[in-house]
Amino acid sequence: MSKDLTQLRKEAHLSRFQLAQKLEVTPGSIYNWEKGIREPSANAIYRMAKVFQTSTDAIFLALHTTKVVNQKLKNYIRAN
Repeated sequence: MSKDLTQLRKEAHLSRFQLAQKLEVTPGSIYNWEKGIREPSANAIYRMAKVFQTSTDAIFLALHTTKVVNQKLKNYIRAN
């Protein structure tokens, strides 16, 4: 499975606050993106790709992975 947004951030040794500063957004935005609550703008995706030194495709995949993992977790919790 591919990396999610939280993994990318942690591998870059950045806190939510530090990443938010680099992207010129709030730490709350980072939290919402990592939890799959909201999606970042195209500009934020482009900036993340630069910060993480990866492609925008990798960022889109990380965002999708976050959503899939969260949905599977919710389904598991509901079932148990």
